[in-house]
Amino acid sequence: MSKTVNIIGSGISGLTAGCYLQMCGFKTEIFEKHSNPGGLCTSWKRNGYIINLSAHWIIGSGKG
Repeated sequence: MSKTVNIIGSGISGLTAGCYLQMCGFKTEIFEKHSNPGGLCTSWKRNGYIINLSAHWIIGSGKG
């Protein structure tokens, strides 16, 4: 029986953790409150423009 690891958040860290855990033989479940995965590495369309939030991820999102 393999163990299941629950991951909260489908940002880059949550998705990466899920991949590595699966490569090590764990089952994973990723929970996300938004409709799209990606966290701060997300973009969306508004009024015909694509808004990319990834720049905030690259330079940091402030104090943790």
